[in-house]
Amino acid sequence: MGIFNKLKNIKKENKVEFNYDKFARNLNTELEGFVKALAEKQEDVYIISINYCPDFTTTIGVVANSYTYLNEITSVDDNNYFYYKYCEEEWEKVKGFDSLSAELQRYYSELEQKYNSDYEKFEESYKEHSEMIIQMCKSILKNFQETTTYKSFPDLLLNVYVREYFDNEECIRIFEEVNAGKEIAEYAKYING
Repeated sequence: MGIFNKLKNIKKENKVEFNYDKFARNLNTELEGFVKALAEKQEDVYIISINYCPDFTTTIGVVANSYTYLNEITSVDDNNYFYYKYCEEEWEKVKGFDSLSAELQRYYSELEQKYNSDYEKFEESYKEHSEMIIQMCKSILKNFQETTTYKSFPDLLLNVYVREYFDNEECIRIFEEVNAGKEIAEYAKYING
């Protein structure tokens, strides 16, 4: 085996890859399937959020809430109404995307192994990856608004939720971006307390 083939193999061994295009297609399919199932049940869902957890467990899924459930746990007159309306951790419907989460977990582990002695490089590479996933989630939600599935829910709100990742301003900016400004004042009221 020549020196160039050895170098080629070493580069191949040290390279950690993630197929973002395939992941985006699969995430889009999972989201569409989740919302179609809600539409078939004629749920009164008003909000759906892609739930991405980049820390350690590295998972992705979706959470949603319905007006029926919101009205069961609070009323418009309740001081906590906006909290229950917009806080993903209080919502009724949760679905993890197991195969996509497994891909994220694999990439995290491989990256961790590759940079096991260089924590800063690991952090830098993983942060870049996480930002790519977040951008992908926003793009998927914007494209999803053009589907007939989305249109089966009048005034459906969308969001990207990454727990304890964004500051208040960034949370509001993302919500505004994926909803074209719909209900932004109400959401900002919730975020800013």
